[in-house]
Amino acid sequence: MRQKGCIMFEGGHPVTSTLGTTARKVLVVDDEETVLRSMTRMLGRHLIVDTAASVKEAMFKVFSNDYVAIITDFEMPGRDGLWLLEELKRLSPGSKRVLHSGSDPVEVEKYVSSGVVHHFVQKPASVGDFSCLF
Repeated sequence: MRQKGCIMFEGGHPVTSTLGTTARKVLVVDDEETVLRSMTRMLGRHLIVDTAASVKEAMFKVFSNDYVAIITDFEMPGRDGLWLLEELKRLSPGSKRVLHSGSDPVEVEKYVSSGVVHHFVQKPASVGDFSCLF
């Protein structure tokens, strides 16, 4: 049985955490337009949601905006979501890095020890799965 919800990792182990209540603008990155629309509708009641359909577009937006979290799909054409999160660890260390994917959580754990991924939310997800962001 898979664990639902926003799983935060610290030092390779899941922990419970929430973001502060100040600025709450997030960037959602996914190559599927239906996912972007769904995530905007679902999270828009709680957060200011910006979207990007590619890693390239996401990088451009990160340089011109301040996000409390970046939520990205794993598998996308060209550069993947993991590459994006690795870059964001260096470029935007204050932003929470969330992997939103259909990947097995056990597979994701290998990226946790390096601190690349703060939260993992498995697809399909509901608004409650992202409660750690609001």
